[in-house]
Amino acid sequence: MRRHIKTIRAQLFIYYSALVTLLFLTSTGVVYTYVSDILRQRAKESLGQMVQSLTSRLDSRLRVMNETSIRVAYSNLVKERFDSYRTVPEAISNYYDQRALRDIFIAIMGPLRSVLQLNLYDFAGTVVGAGYRNYAKSVRTEDKSWYSRTVALEGSRYFTAPYVDDETEKRVIGLCRVYYDNANVPVGIIETLQEYSLLFAPFIAFRDNPPGGYDASRVYVIDDRNRLLFPLADGLSTEDLDFVERAMELADAPPERNPYPHGREFAAFFTSAYSDWTVILAQPTKNLQLPVQSFSRLIVFLLAVSIGLGLVASFLLAKRLALPIDRIHSEVRAIDIDSTPHAAAGSLGSGFNELEDLYESFKQMGVRLKRSMAELIDAKSQEMNAHLLALQSQMNPHFLYNTLSIISILAEEHETASIVKICDDFSSMLRYISSHAPELVPLAQEIDHTIRYLKLMKYRYEEDLDYRFDVPEPMSDIRVPKLIVQPLVENAMKYGIHTSPPWHIYIRGRIDDGVWTVEVTDSGPGFDEQKLAQLRERLDAMGFDRRIGGFQVEGIGLPNICTRLRLLYADRAVFVIENGPTGGARVLIGGDAGTGGPWS
Repeated sequence: MRRHIKTIRAQLFIYYSALVTLLFLTSTGVVYTYVSDILRQRAKESLGQMVQSLTSRLDSRLRVMNETSIRVAYSNLVKERFDSYRTVPEAISNYYDQRALRDIFIAIMGPLRSVLQLNLYDFAGTVVGAGYRNYAKSVRTEDKSWYSRTVALEGSRYFTAPYVDDETEKRVIGLCRVYYDNANVPVGIIETLQEYSLLFAPFIAFRDNPPGGYDASRVYVIDDRNRLLFPLADGLSTEDLDFVERAMELADAPPERNPYPHGREFAAFFTSAYSDWTVILAQPTKNLQLPVQSFSRLIVFLLAVSIGLGLVASFLLAKRLALPIDRIHSEVRAIDIDSTPHAAAGSLGSGFNELEDLYESFKQMGVRLKRSMAELIDAKSQEMNAHLLALQSQMNPHFLYNTLSIISILAEEHETASIVKICDDFSSMLRYISSHAPELVPLAQEIDHTIRYLKLMKYRYEEDLDYRFDVPEPMSDIRVPKLIVQPLVENAMKYGIHTSPPWHIYIRGRIDDGVWTVEVTDSGPGFDEQKLAQLRERLDAMGFDRRIGGFQVEGIGLPNICTRLRLLYADRAVFVIENGPTGGARVLIGGDAGTGGPWS
């Protein structure tokens, strides 16, 4: 019975379940309901304040247009020049009057050009314009869409719907009013144009880069004649047009209302007392819940803190459980070939039977694992060395036979001096071959051994043989397998002299992306295509398997070299045999230039 009480499952169930259940049952939503209603109301008020701010900024731009128009209407200079322009028919006088009017208009607009264009029409069908375009021409004033409405207002301002002006070629909104002379007689119409994108710049900015909390919001502007001014109707979706239509039906409703019966979107309306334009800011209802959601997260956080404080009472129990588990976890993470648990490491002292049994089993497992790994590594090391020695030993008898044949031929020809030099080089080569140096040697030694071999061949063939080395100095210290280059040159000599002399052999070394390569090419007849295919098939059958048992030690020459490279470098080994583009054979070998291979 005592053993069962000490289990982790029983202790966690008894202490945690009762405490957590009690805290959650007592944290109900009285405060949440009260505060969330206040937050929703504030969100609606914030929406209303935003729509009023947008309306105010629009009104300020409309006031600039209106004030510019009024300055023209009450300017005595304009009245004087416009009266002269209308009544004096002489061309020269007309020209100076037009120029004077344009200069006055530009002065009224100021250096920052408060509006896009100022036009002054007379009822006789002429217009003088200044601003974006300066012109004076005849027009049919009565054909203008704003003509009749403007005349009916008798001097009051009239805002047009957005349209593309023919002169400026820009989308504009115009402010028009009747122009009176000094006798208070209507003599024309003042037209003040402002570029659409400048007038509605705050709305465009709000639409394209909504401030925080107004994502997915939509804003509309409707004038006193229920014409949609912003955005342009031709760019609206069916959903937008449906919303605007519903909003227009609520013109006399409270300033905040929902055009949709199911509450999917909430709208704030504000009608400007200055322009009688109505700005509508629509926002998905779910966005109004964002403050409530933030408050909900705060409530959850406070509950979590409360629960955390409550769990302090059970911390001592959790500590008793966590410390021994952490100790086992640390030892498991630290385990490797060189470090395994010791059988006499002692107990955890946790007080939990399951953890003590687990730790004891883990220690025994570690001892057995270390012993097994040591035995496996020792066996693999011995097997690897045996294979490498067997492969290297295949090279020695073959080379000795070829070298002794050269000495025999020179002796028959009584080349005593050459034989002395050959014996000197040959003794150096024998020391290199028979030495007990490691299987990996500096590339400089391997190249020196190859040069001595070619000297022997040079004694034999003299001017018929030409050889050249191109091995960069930085490659000298790279560790490579012993007797890996000279057999390739020997193979080139064996098969490359079956053509007319001179015979050329070229040895080139390179380092690229951490891989060393040595290339041996000759000027001989090259590989027979059928035999080359058979050799490649044989080499491919060897594979790149890093397991030692996957290779067979047989034969000499190219298969032998390929096998040694693959044993040492695995998938980093390089071995390519092919015919050169201009004739002759080409063999490319290489491997990892860093550590000498995965088995080093």
